[in-house]
Amino acid sequence: MENKELENKDTEKKQIKNKKEKNIDSIFSFKSNAFRNGGFSAIAIVIMIAIVIILNLVVSKLPSKYIEYDMSSNKVYSMSDASKKFVKKLDKDVTIYYLVSESSKKNDTMISKVTKLVEQYEESSQHIDMQIKDPELYPTFGQKYDATSSTILIVECGDRYKLVNSTELYSVTNEEDVSYYGATAEYDFNGDSVIANAISYVTTDDLPKIYCLTSDGEIELDDTIKKLITDANFEVEDLDLLTSGSVPEDCDCLIINSPERDFSESATKAILEFLKNGGKTMISADYLGTDMPNFTSILKEYGVEIQKGMVFEGDANYMVNNSPIYCVPEFYSTEITSDLASGKSRAFFPSSQSIKELDDKRATLNVEPLLKSSSQAFLKKNPENAKSYEKEEGDASGPFDFAVAITDTKENAQASDDETTETSNDENADTSGATNAQLVVFGSSAVTDVNIYSSVTTVNSELFLASIGWMCGHQDSLTIASKSIQDVTIMVSDENVNFWMSVYLTIPVIFIVTGIVIVVRRRRR
Repeated sequence: MENKELENKDTEKKQIKNKKEKNIDSIFSFKSNAFRNGGFSAIAIVIMIAIVIILNLVVSKLPSKYIEYDMSSNKVYSMSDASKKFVKKLDKDVTIYYLVSESSKKNDTMISKVTKLVEQYEESSQHIDMQIKDPELYPTFGQKYDATSSTILIVECGDRYKLVNSTELYSVTNEEDVSYYGATAEYDFNGDSVIANAISYVTTDDLPKIYCLTSDGEIELDDTIKKLITDANFEVEDLDLLTSGSVPEDCDCLIINSPERDFSESATKAILEFLKNGGKTMISADYLGTDMPNFTSILKEYGVEIQKGMVFEGDANYMVNNSPIYCVPEFYSTEITSDLASGKSRAFFPSSQSIKELDDKRATLNVEPLLKSSSQAFLKKNPENAKSYEKEEGDASGPFDFAVAITDTKENAQASDDETTETSNDENADTSGATNAQLVVFGSSAVTDVNIYSSVTTVNSELFLASIGWMCGHQDSLTIASKSIQDVTIMVSDENVNFWMSVYLTIPVIFIVTGIVIVVRRRRR
């Protein structure tokens, strides 16, 4: 009996002990392992949440260029390389007043994209400052600039300013189809070009004056091309030599765009006089199959001639759609073409002629080719009578130059001769000499063809403006192509796909493996 009572007491003691041990391990016990582990987990979670919040606050203050990336196929709302290069050269302070309400910035998708682009400009140069002027808070701010209800940007530098209207940022590319056939409008975004050229305008003291010859059936520049010229901060005006008799004194560059008939004696004399006095001239000529002796005499005076005939390509890498007359020439790397030559884009010169440097040109003339065909190209003298697009007996062999830049250095040579005699009389005399005559000659009017610009490539127009900029000493002028927003897709390369897939797979695997290791180690204790 006593033994049984002792056994019951031992059992009761064990039960009490077990109960105490269970209470210790209970999550409701502050001394339990479960509570300690749970406490550590809770503290870790709180710390992680705090880190995430702080990280988000820090990241939100970083410039958008570090935290946002335009992954659209054509970088619609990003600065182009040309605009980035341009703003890095700025040495004047520019203020961009952004006239937009806070509600529009948040709720209007297009406005938010424009905002990001303007912010990129501000972040790309210490000389650019963006200030937001909410029209609801500053209703009279734009009055001193004559801003209208459609003005969205005011770009200012010193006493100069330029207004940018919201309608300029987007343009309809299929306006005729919309008007006549009721097609859905397709839009291009022009923001990068408009902003960059507005900055260029306000930081440029004098705008070069361009005259376009119209007296001998020259191809008239389309309004789109003229707008490219004015957007690049040139003034442009037509010129009829039959009525004016001479090239105006304020002409910085004369454009002769593919005349359809020969110049008169008086027009030829006026152009040569202009060049003799250091004038700058851009000449293009399409194949017509007729002789124009006066026009040819101007070119020969400056060391080149247009070879009779049309260039046909024999290398598939230098043509489009396997058509030998749809030539895609290669750039030489020159002062004019350096930026274009460094890229992957190519110019498009259909039905072009060849420009040849003369062997007996004056010693003061420097002729530099800009574009060339392949060595497999050939020249057909009478393409309209050609029986085949293949090379035939009598066809000259390539390569051929589609465009050349010419500089006449005789003025500087004369200045050097005069320097020795004048310096003795006046030590401070200016001996720099007159400006050199310069010409850029193209074997096709493709550089000013609006159809090529809008439908095929903008490179031709970029070459056109770069040539004018070179002659006018205004090489910071910009030609930035509009970007279609109709088919904005996210393009991710195979390398990026593989990288992000490895990241997404690696992180979960790390957590899983870490968890397994922790569990196994705890069980072994």
